[in-house]
Amino acid sequence: MKEIEIRVPESAVPKSGPYKCKCMEEGVNLSGKKGKVFWIAALNDNVKEGELLCEIELRKKVFEILSPCDGTLARIDMEDGDECEGGSLLGIIAQT
Repeated sequence: MKEIEIRVPESAVPKSGPYKCKCMEEGVNLSGKKGKVFWIAALNDNVKEGELLCEIELRKKVFEILSPCDGTLARIDMEDGDECEGGSLLGIIAQT
């Protein structure tokens, strides 16, 4: 089983990894900024690539974090309402 980390992107262009995020499309730099996480998907949900996992609320804007792959949301590291910033680990998707 392969585990894929879900992190808050630090900048509009990810340095590595398959992250997809609306904030990247809008060219927003999240480095050093704090937001709150709100989950749409639940622990142990089967998710598809591109499916909405959670939202990051940041200064009156909401950015979507999409699943980078098909799999199961195996771990959630930040709960609803937790404060996060660029690079924060949100959870893990397990691929079989």
